[in-house]
Amino acid sequence: MGLVTAVSGFLTKQGVSLLGRESSRPFLFDQVSEAVRADQETIRIDPDAKGRARVASYTVLCDREGDRRVILFLDFGLDAAPGADPDTDHGLDRGLETLRRRVRVEVDSELAEEAMSSEFCGREVDVGGDGELRWI
Repeated sequence: MGLVTAVSGFLTKQGVSLLGRESSRPFLFDQVSEAVRADQETIRIDPDAKGRARVASYTVLCDREGDRRVILFLDFGLDAAPGADPDTDHGLDRGLETLRRRVRVEVDSELAEEAMSSEFCGREVDVGGDGELRWI
């Protein structure tokens, strides 16, 4: 008997299979995507978000020509409440409706090298009015 779990590439669909040598029950299938979606809060995508943000996730893409891109998922609205400790108050207790997320692609070989050798999650950046990305 074996258990196999899976998620889709965008982490939006989950799957589980129980496998064995002999079938003791008929095949069962259940589509739970709508129930899961209804139960999950989401973060609004804002492609023009500016200001202070925190890296939620990232990856590095390398193409055949040697170009490297850093894909950054930036969360805005995680600032600590006035007078609160920024190391413990990340805004999440105020609900996801105040958060915005922006996906940012940086074509920068040096940044890609750094992203492959150190952790970017949790680092803070500032996206200026000119769109310039500055690390804090």
